[in-house]
Amino acid sequence: MSNDKSFWPVKTQLKEKIIVLYDAIISGDQPYLDNGNFWCDFFLLKVNAKYLQDEIEKVHVDKYPMLKTQLNTLFDQCILYIKSTNRIRQLNAYYTLTVLINAVSRNQRNGFGYQAVDLLCGFDCAENKFESLIESINHTLMIDETISGSTILRNATFGLLLSMSTTMLNINENMLMDYLISNSVFDSITHLLSGPVLCSFHGYDICLFLTLLLQYHKYDISNTYIIRFSIYDDEVVLTGLAQIIASSINEFNRSNSSTGTEKCIGIIQRILSFQKRTKTRLSYSWRPLWSALISLLKFIQNCESQLLKHHDLFVFASKVINIFNLFITFGDTFLRSPEAYDELYYEIIRMFYVFDSLFSFACRYANNDNEFKESALKLMINLTNIKLITHHFNSKIETISNNQNNPLTEQQVLEIIRNNYDSLALKLHDDLDVYDLYVERESESANDIRSFVESAYSDNINDKRQAVNKIKVWEARNCRIPSPINALKHILNCEIIHEEQEQANFNENALHYACSVAVLKFVDAISTGYRKQNARLSYRNIAKQVDIPSHLISLRHDIAHSDLPPLSDLLEAVHYGKTWLRKNCFTEIFDEMSLFTDGAYSETLVLIAKETLHAYVDSKMDYVQNRTKKRREKFEGVIEEIEKALKMSGAKEIFADILIQCGKLLMLPIQLEKMNYDKGSSILLPLVVIKFWKPVFELCIENGLTMMLIKRFLSTIDPHSDSIINRQRVGWIFHIINEISTSSRAESILSIYNLNTIFNTLIRNIRPWFVEYLIDLVKLMGDDNLKQISHEKCQKLIEILNIYMIPYDDQRKDVQHIVTTDNNSNEYAIPRKQMYIRDMAMVDNYIIEDMAIPAGLMSTHENVTSAQYDLDYNHLTETRDCK
Repeated sequence: MSNDKSFWPVKTQLKEKIIVLYDAIISGDQPYLDNGNFWCDFFLLKVNAKYLQDEIEKVHVDKYPMLKTQLNTLFDQCILYIKSTNRIRQLNAYYTLTVLINAVSRNQRNGFGYQAVDLLCGFDCAENKFESLIESINHTLMIDETISGSTILRNATFGLLLSMSTTMLNINENMLMDYLISNSVFDSITHLLSGPVLCSFHGYDICLFLTLLLQYHKYDISNTYIIRFSIYDDEVVLTGLAQIIASSINEFNRSNSSTGTEKCIGIIQRILSFQKRTKTRLSYSWRPLWSALISLLKFIQNCESQLLKHHDLFVFASKVINIFNLFITFGDTFLRSPEAYDELYYEIIRMFYVFDSLFSFACRYANNDNEFKESALKLMINLTNIKLITHHFNSKIETISNNQNNPLTEQQVLEIIRNNYDSLALKLHDDLDVYDLYVERESESANDIRSFVESAYSDNINDKRQAVNKIKVWEARNCRIPSPINALKHILNCEIIHEEQEQANFNENALHYACSVAVLKFVDAISTGYRKQNARLSYRNIAKQVDIPSHLISLRHDIAHSDLPPLSDLLEAVHYGKTWLRKNCFTEIFDEMSLFTDGAYSETLVLIAKETLHAYVDSKMDYVQNRTKKRREKFEGVIEEIEKALKMSGAKEIFADILIQCGKLLMLPIQLEKMNYDKGSSILLPLVVIKFWKPVFELCIENGLTMMLIKRFLSTIDPHSDSIINRQRVGWIFHIINEISTSSRAESILSIYNLNTIFNTLIRNIRPWFVEYLIDLVKLMGDDNLKQISHEKCQKLIEILNIYMIPYDDQRKDVQHIVTTDNNSNEYAIPRKQMYIRDMAMVDNYIIEDMAIPAGLMSTHENVTSAQYDLDYNHLTETRDCK
């Protein structure tokens, strides 16, 4: 026999059957047409995700039309077999869909838009297909956990949902999110959080997916997830979320992720602040959270030398300590039981050495000149209550332990804690539930804007993509984007799609649609200003004024009311629009946008607030004096401008400041005279003022400015003035509270208002002319629905306040004594002046700085002193009796 080995046949490497089928589909073959069981067999085979994704990505752009047909078919079959009763086919259908979405998204440079959706499933019928898909997803998520394979099936479902949500780095560029918003999965995912088993399996994926949903166009009211989540009040589900967050902190500690940990602390503070405001009690054990926070403090101290080079550890540690201060100060309003409050003290006392060490750490830097001196001092101040607690209880624990010569058990220590609250006095910390607002805005330089213009009008497709992304960044930051810039974005999208389709010989549907939208946006952008001034002005008249061809108006009419015009006409209009915008609009627009550059954003907001409010006063005053339709339209236009301005990030606080200045909500005497106001009126807030500002005040309520206004009015009250300006300050406070209390959502809104703090501030500045309103406020505080004070305290405060309505100097001179009774019902007479002074002093005993302070912490001492732990507060905090 010959030794020539070539005689033997060449041994080829065998392929998996699924790979053979993938190759056939991607190459354009249609084996499923000749085999009725093709898809049944296909979805029984194990998915090779890497191979399928790599092969789809390898397909050259000129073969996209063929690939589109094959991917559309595969997508349709996946949706069909997701409904299968066979768990293997169902699971593989989910896996295959996830691979398809990932593969298509890899090559999308301009967002997951029309072209990507068209390649994936066909744009024309995408809405119906995704509606069917999400209906199946909801069904899968709700499968009973006792059914075999349900967990792995739900895992595959979340893998698909997360792939759909993360196709692009900028989530607002992802069109798949529109389908997730319009076909809700909210009920399904919150249902999974209601059970401990399902929560443990899928909790992290749920939180991640929910976070992504809430980020999509988060400033747009069309995101229904934001609305539903903001009013969600299922205690069991919220408890599940709290558990996931607590475990996340431990994970972050282990991975030394400082940014993530700080974010978690911020989330916890917001959750506790919400619970404190709404008095929501979660059925949740907080001990693991306290343990995690204490471990975090230990970690900070152990890694001091490494971390302090890059972070201000004292600021971060203060945030952690203030979480404990929230529990200490307001814990009785949201902890599930009194025993939970005892457990809080037990954990603090048990780990006292961690807090002592942290205090010493802060002292080292507070007593020397260095960049951390101020933040170290603040940390020492924030630690005060914890130091007082540990010192107070440890001394008692040590005494009892020494007397019985045995270590105390946990139950014995808890008993000592319960029996010694009354003798504990603490300091009040202000603003524990105040946190920094999340601000995304970064300042743009003039060079950035010039670079944007160059990119937008470049011939390079990548430059155009960069310009579109810049506009989307501005939109994501909630900037006030002028309508011509928005029109330019759609025009650039048309140019990008057009160039890509010329290379790939694509279906023209997506381009046709994009051009139609661009023309519509362009004509509307240049017409908006004119139509605001005169709503009856036709588009053709506007076209003559701005010198654009009349056939563009005809195109817009056909797009809005008839069939889409020919693509060639639309492309010509798009080109004209881009040229017209650069010539006629962008110089003015970019001058306006430059106001937001080089750190001048706050100054710009002040300017906008002053100008719009000044315009409102002038236009409304003109209308009051001469009520014509033209003048009414003018001031209504100003209202629209105010509404837009309030949507800008950071604008609310600035508008609140400008509004309380004289000449605005507080009207000057000369302004009131123009409106025929009676100077002798005893009304705090003239009705003409309320009517004058009603439209703006309604905007304040809608945009959450009311509490900001109340705080600012409280801080500007002059206790020695009876001027009309001072009366208006007090009048606005009562008017705001009254308007909210009579609304349909009174209980839910007022529950977050601390009426006690408002009352305490007003009582310190009390004048006879607003006592009647103050009595109404006390009645509201004692309302059965709010219960911010007890009925007994309510009646006693009303009794005392009635005295203020007839001050001592105005009382009858012939009444020298007042007959009263002592505690044993014995009558006796005291001088009426002494009686008046005594009852005034009683106010201090019935006014509580914050009714949320635990009753067990009440003290009879006026001041809290401790030689060992008292600090020099340098007016940063105030020592008060903790009641």
